[in-house]
Amino acid sequence: MSTIKSELIRLAELADRKFTLPRIRQVFMPEPQPATDKDSEFGIVVLEDGSAGLYYAWMGDAQSGMNERYVDVDFAGLHPMELVQYFNSEHEADR
Repeated sequence: MSTIKSELIRLAELADRKFTLPRIRQVFMPEPQPATDKDSEFGIVVLEDGSAGLYYAWMGDAQSGMNERYVDVDFAGLHPMELVQYFNSEHEADR
């Protein structure tokens, strides 16, 4: 059975086969200690060609300490499919 997650991964794999995807320039991580009155948190992925996309990152308690687990500069230079593997993880903070 197909899920939204598996379909998104399949689409990313299809894009990777059909196009030369630019590498990641920068990832802006959401605030690791969001205010309690916030409804959502978003981060941004910027590719080497200047294109960018938002990602939803409201993770409740899993968001705490995210800035210690992942440093945004560690993602610079990765191929986008390497980042997709985080989305495929079972760990909430990786996704």
